[in-house]
Amino acid sequence: MPFLAKILESLAGRKQVLFAIDGSPVGNGCVCLMISLVWRKRAIPLCWLVRRGKKGHFPVEMHLQLLDVFSRLLPPNCKVILLGDGEFSKIELLDFCKIQGWDVICRTAKNRLIRFEGRDEKIVLGSYLYPSEGTQTAWIPNVLYTNKKYGPIHVFCHHDPKHKDPWYLVSNIDYPPQVIRLYKKRFSIETLFGDLKSRGFNIHKSKLRAPDRVFRLLIAVCLAYIFTLLAGLNSKKIDLKTLKKICRQDQPSHFSVFCIGKMLWDAYFEFYDFYSDLFKELLLDFKSVRF
Repeated sequence: MPFLAKILESLAGRKQVLFAIDGSPVGNGCVCLMISLVWRKRAIPLCWLVRRGKKGHFPVEMHLQLLDVFSRLLPPNCKVILLGDGEFSKIELLDFCKIQGWDVICRTAKNRLIRFEGRDEKIVLGSYLYPSEGTQTAWIPNVLYTNKKYGPIHVFCHHDPKHKDPWYLVSNIDYPPQVIRLYKKRFSIETLFGDLKSRGFNIHKSKLRAPDRVFRLLIAVCLAYIFTLLAGLNSKKIDLKTLKKICRQDQPSHFSVFCIGKMLWDAYFEFYDFYSDLFKELLLDFKSVRF
């Protein structure tokens, strides 16, 4: 909590702070639902819940439980924008964000039903909304969403030629370029899970089966992730010749900030006598990295 409080406090004064929500398998037969802070194209884990289960959608009650925990972490006057994939475009989550005064951008399914206010006709989103020729984004403001007629809210369709399928999004933000630009930042949480798992700490291979024990393991792993990330960001303090020896590549730019940080820690523990002076300067002073 002391680490999270400092990070969130320093960001609260910004015009907008991005957070992403997503889930992933962890431990032995457990799944984790996590909210992370999107920062510098990276994701910083903030809070999570763990339960027994396989990869798949979480019950909406678990979404709301985590959002309630998250809302109590936030400093006053923090401008929240929550990003989520299709699992999180449920009415209950959208309504929770509305009550909290947050902005939200979530992916939704192309077969979702929408209505226009004052009309009872049901419209399938994917068959009605698509960008016109020469454009990539189309949107419809102030629709009623799903059979529950939730709204008014805005729906968007974005189809980048690089992607096979278009994105269908639902949001309370009414400016399409901003919605698309912000939603692209959601994928940083996928990178986070990769770093916590196969690229870093291999928590998916842990034999722990009890959700509460996996929950506590994630506290240690997420702290280690933050320190590894900070070490990678501070690697610019090391002269390039020494850094190449640690990374064992001609160009350290081939690696992510996290991977460089992990290799620095590995070198520190494996060759402590050789690198001890270097790491005193590198790791004991993180003031140059400002959240």
